[in-house]
Amino acid sequence: MRGAFQHAGGTVAYWDTDSLFVVATPTGGEVFPFAGGTETTEDGRPGVKALSYAHVHDLRWKIEVLSPYPAELRPHTYQWVDNIPYRVELPGLLKWEPENEPPPDGWGLPVEGPFLDVNRSKSYRTYHIIRPGPHVEIHDGKGVVVPPSREDLKQSRVRVTNPSMAGITFLPPPGAPDNYAEVLMEDLLAEYHQFDHSSEELAWRHEPGLSAVPGTRVEMIDTHPDNRPHSKIIIGRGLLGGNLVSAHPGGTWYDPEAGTQVTFNMDGPAPFDYHTLRTLDFEFRRTLSAPPSNALTVDGETPGRNTFGILRPAPTIVTSIQYIGRESRPRRDGRPRARTSGPLARCVARPGSHPDSADQRRTDRSPSGRGLHVS
Repeated sequence: MRGAFQHAGGTVAYWDTDSLFVVATPTGGEVFPFAGGTETTEDGRPGVKALSYAHVHDLRWKIEVLSPYPAELRPHTYQWVDNIPYRVELPGLLKWEPENEPPPDGWGLPVEGPFLDVNRSKSYRTYHIIRPGPHVEIHDGKGVVVPPSREDLKQSRVRVTNPSMAGITFLPPPGAPDNYAEVLMEDLLAEYHQFDHSSEELAWRHEPGLSAVPGTRVEMIDTHPDNRPHSKIIIGRGLLGGNLVSAHPGGTWYDPEAGTQVTFNMDGPAPFDYHTLRTLDFEFRRTLSAPPSNALTVDGETPGRNTFGILRPAPTIVTSIQYIGRESRPRRDGRPRARTSGPLARCVARPGSHPDSADQRRTDRSPSGRGLHVS
C-alpha cells in the first residue's frame, strides 16, 4: 500500500500496522521544504510534494482490489445533486479517518491541517491550527475588513485530533481534566509553534508524574512487598535517579534499592535529595521528546525533539537469537524439540552496520506540510 502512494510521486510521512499518513493538500502539487525530500523547492531546498485529496481518493480505489471484504460492507456517503441525495460508495480497505476533518470549534475560522507530530514508533499526534479570522473596524464612519496582525496570529490555537497514548502511563493528577494528555500535547505544540499560551495556569502539571504499570513480570512484582501478580504498580521517578514504588495509588511508598518505606516531596532541600520526584510536566516532555532508538536523520545523526525531516533505519548487527514460544521448550518425552527460526525467533540487535538498512522512511516532525491520515 505504501508503494502505491510513493510510485504516484507522493510521500508517506509515517505508517503503522494498518494506517498511513500521506502528505496531501486539497489541491496538491505544493512542494514543502523537508530535509531528505526528493523534490526541490523554488528556492533550491529539498522537499516533498503533496498529493491532492482527489489523487489520494483514486489511489484508495486502486488498492481496494486487494480488499478481502465483500462490496456490500463498504462504507458510503451521500452526495446532493439538485436537492436529491445520491448514495456514493467509498473504498473500505483504506478509509478516510475523522481526524482529517477540522475540529468542531474551528468552524467559521481559518483552520490549517491536519499536521503530524511524531517522535518514535506508535507515538504520534495529529492536530489542526485554528487561526484568528479577519475582523471589522470602523474607519471614517465605514466598516473596513482588517486581516489579523502578526500579534493576532500568535493567539492561534492548537487542537489535537488524534492523540496516540503509546508510552503514556501517567496517572491524572488531582485537579486535572480527563483529557489531560491532550491538553499537555496542545500546550507543547503551541510552545513549539511559538503561540501565546498560558501553560502556567495548569497548576496540576507540577504534580508528581506517577506512572501506572501492570505487575506482569517477576522483576516488577518484586519491587514492593505488597505487590501481587497483575496488580497495579505505581512508580515515581526521582529527579536525580532511582524510583519509588507504591502497590496502589496513595499507598505506602517503598524504595526497592534500600528496601525501606520512604516519603517523597516535590520541593526538596538543597541539594535535592533522592526522594524528590519528577513532575508530570517533566515526565510528559521527556516521553514526547524521546527519539527513536532505531533511526537516524538524513545526515546520519541521532534524531531529537527538533529534528525536521525524513528518518532512515539505523544500521544494526544481530548479536544473538533467542527462541520463544513452544519451540524453545523441550519435549515432554525427554527428546529435544527441533528449534526453528522464522516467526518463533527473536533477534537481539544493537546499533552497528548492516548492508540491508533499506529505504524505510519516517518523519519526526512535519509541521510545514499537511498530512492526510488513512487507515
